[in-house]
Amino acid sequence: MKQGLVDQTGAAAGGLPASENYIGHVGGQGTTVTLELTNTLPAYVALDCVGGIQSLTVARVNGGHCILQAMTLLDREGESEAYDVYMFTASPTSSTFTDANPAVLHQDDRDLCVPGTPFRIFAGDYLALVGAESQAAKRNIGAAFETASGSQLVYVAFVCVDTPDYANTDALVAQFDFLQD
Repeated sequence: MKQGLVDQTGAAAGGLPASENYIGHVGGQGTTVTLELTNTLPAYVALDCVGGIQSLTVARVNGGHCILQAMTLLDREGESEAYDVYMFTASPTSSTFTDANPAVLHQDDRDLCVPGTPFRIFAGDYLALVGAESQAAKRNIGAAFETASGSQLVYVAFVCVDTPDYANTDALVAQFDFLQD
């Protein structure tokens, strides 16, 4: 059995039908979600939100359980800026995560934060790629959460630590790897 996967042969032997989707057993299914951030300003000030709050469909069922395993951030312009990555189990309606504005996490939304977030992508996490691009990868994050009742979504915001200055509005692409129940 590979690490992180459900041993489906053992489960089937335990009396579960082969067609069972193993709802409630996180690790049997996985998904990769790609997010292209659209930044509206070329220059940001430290602690600005870049691209605003974004929703991602990550769970297979409403109120589903997920584990964020890894995240990769591609910087098409090679600026390799540090970011704090916030994730919420429901829309943080009392907070402010608007593109090119200071990010403000309101106390009423703290309980919506996915455990283990925010996490930081440091400037030193990036590797230079051919074509003046750079890429950072965070592995073994292990942030487990349950989406809100009636929802399959998680909400994500990127907050710059320093002052990125992008020439294009499509400079950042994030890829998230989730295990699902």
